[in-house]
Amino acid sequence: NAIAAIANIGLNLLLIPRLGIAGAAWATLLAFAIAAFASMWMGRQFFPLSHYTSIAGKSIICATACAMGAWLCSPISPGIIGLIGGVLGGMASFTATALIVDVGGVRDELFRRLRTAR
Repeated sequence: NAIAAIANIGLNLLLIPRLGIAGAAWATLLAFAIAAFASMWMGRQFFPLSHYTSIAGKSIICATACAMGAWLCSPISPGIIGLIGGVLGGMASFTATALIVDVGGVRDELFRRLRTAR
């Protein structure tokens, strides 16, 4: 927690003057990411994390694809239509990416169920 708090303060001082409230949000996101990686790095001596790092990497890829899909689809129209476009774009890109990288074996399970349904 101390690592996250120190990172958050430093990033807030750096980003808020430039980006305003968005800078505070980015600072918090980055501080939590730093804390997660620090926790993973320090916890290696107690728990083997090789399996979880693969899942975490795939999850980060899917979350990034979701954010990009939402960001690309949201400016279609202002207001509620843009919000709906962003949500649908994020959902579609997350689902497609989750199937591509096979998060949690979901692609293999889907194909197995499709084969048995025939």
